[in-house]
Amino acid sequence: VVTRTSVKRSESESSIGMEEGPVILEPYLKVGGDQLIIGKVSNSQLRVLTHAETVEVAPGEIRRMKNVSDEVGPEGSGDPVFKLELWGGGLISGYLAENFLSVRVRGQDWQVPLRDVREFVVPVPHLSETARQDLSRLIRKLGSIEWQIREKATEDLVGFGYLAKSILEQEHQTNTDPEVRRRIEQVLARLGQ
Repeated sequence: VVTRTSVKRSESESSIGMEEGPVILEPYLKVGGDQLIIGKVSNSQLRVLTHAETVEVAPGEIRRMKNVSDEVGPEGSGDPVFKLELWGGGLISGYLAENFLSVRVRGQDWQVPLRDVREFVVPVPHLSETARQDLSRLIRKLGSIEWQIREKATEDLVGFGYLAKSILEQEHQTNTDPEVRRRIEQVLARLGQ
């Protein structure tokens, strides 16, 4: 679940650690020397070892993962400590069981040692294929002959919230049906509130 608060925070912080320059919309790692590696983490799950248990988290669920070893102090095993902020609003702190993050860059998997990772950021939440299909179906219904179907589709699209924004913006650019375009504008305006 993505809340408006987390999205607004994401939009205002999407260029984390960058004083100026383009906004990065792809997942990226900030590593030692303030270098950026732009690419999707291809580990299927990350295992976070907390004080009480091991928590498995899919990389797409993570909004931001920050190395907080300097904040924790010199104690511990020497392994980096991370604080994970999830798109659903949760926070998890602990060590990662993995020694490397596998990052997909230009068709190749790069193995980045965890000790070099300062931060991992996913600026935009991941949208599943099922959700994409649901959005496409709802957008088609915006052009229905029946008013009730158009109204219901409009409300359902608003219910998707921020997740629908990029697809709606793209559809607004390419769709030629004036009714569909007008309704997309309404949905985008309501999402911007």
